[in-house]
Amino acid sequence: MEKKLALLLAVCLLLICASGCFSNNVTEPSTTSTTLNHNQDYKYPNAKITFLQYTWDGWGISVKYLGESEVTDRIITALDTMKETGETVKKISNDVISIGSVSKSLPVERGTMWMEIGDNIYRLTPDLSQLCLVETHFGKGKVLAITDEFKTDVNSAWNYAPYDYFIGEYHQGDETVELTNVFQAASTVKLSIKDIKVEREYDPQNTITVELISTIDQEVTINLRCQQSDDNMALGSSKSVSLEKDTPTTVELTFGGWPNTYYWIYLKVANTRVEIKIQP
Repeated sequence: MEKKLALLLAVCLLLICASGCFSNNVTEPSTTSTTLNHNQDYKYPNAKITFLQYTWDGWGISVKYLGESEVTDRIITALDTMKETGETVKKISNDVISIGSVSKSLPVERGTMWMEIGDNIYRLTPDLSQLCLVETHFGKGKVLAITDEFKTDVNSAWNYAPYDYFIGEYHQGDETVELTNVFQAASTVKLSIKDIKVEREYDPQNTITVELISTIDQEVTINLRCQQSDDNMALGSSKSVSLEKDTPTTVELTFGGWPNTYYWIYLKVANTRVEIKIQP
């Protein structure tokens, strides 16, 4: 009888201890909440400018960080000297930014952009026609006198920097693609298109041949990404290449595609980026 009582007492003590231990656990936040929880994880200490954008498809918030560069310096200098128009904008809502997908539509137009510089938050309309210094991401603010030069710098910073960035277009029957440098930056590899073959059918076996010239001896990886939209991807390929200084090297890559619509292929090697629109 005494052994049974001792055993029962021991069990009770274990249950009490377990209850005390688990009572301090943190409960996971509800995933069904319609309030956007502020996520501090997206803060990047070395960024001179943090760009945020409500994606055009409404999926959520994308982020880009830019460090020290000529374009970031021009943007910051322009903001420091930019005059107020005297207009103000009202507070939109109490929502706060959460990076990644969102559980509900945000109370701004898709494509709306924010720039975080130090403690300041600037909100831009999707067409970059209006710039406001705001108290919070969806808060009230003052309208600033934006210039065309500033719009160009913001567009370049968001879409191209910090890469040596080239764009081009492929049309049916083309044998190569002429590239235009839309943003200049230092890179150890120069890329040109030597040949491109695109099939207009389902599950195509497309190829592109590029020439690489390096300013130094180095091993690089060239990657190709193919997509029709952010959530509609096709096959792309990558190759590792040994480059000798000033010696042209050709590389063939393969990619998929679609027969009756336009899409894009993106090439990246070293600090060089190439964007090619494949026209139907």
